Amino acid sequence: MTLADTFRYRDPGVRVFSGTDALPHLNGEARRLGAQRAFAVCSPTVARETSLLDDVARTLGDMYAGAFTGAGRESPIPSVVAGVEAAATADADLIVAVGGGSAVVSARAITILLAEGGTVYDLCTFASWYLAASASTWPRT
Repeated sequence: MTLADTFRYRDPGVRVFSGTDALPHLNGEARRLGAQRAFAVCSPTVARETSLLDDVARTLGDMYAGAFTGAGRESPIPSVVAGVEAAATADADLIVAVGGGSAVVSARAITILLAEGGTVYDLCTFASWYLAASASTWPRT
């Protein structure tokens, strides 16, 4: 048995398209969702070294509202906050992850922050016992 390079997963709430024939589905899926201003999120490497972002813009046509090309490894908070600001400035109503894990996680965080409002710190939870335990193991200089 070999693994498929291309697949589709659909359920009532989620549709995932992956592989070489995924991009042609983007415009139709964006329209199905009622999007008017689709905003892409990718890493600097994807933006700089591939034509994928241009292909996404071309596929979305007049729905393309711009891109945040600063999705960083492990989705650091400053990068996500910059993505939120860029998407808000573009008046995005759809976030499209372009690339791998960093883009997907960053796009998800950007979407949550836009939908919920507030800052990362407003929305996160901290366990006081964890912070106390962590503080006791911090190196002293």
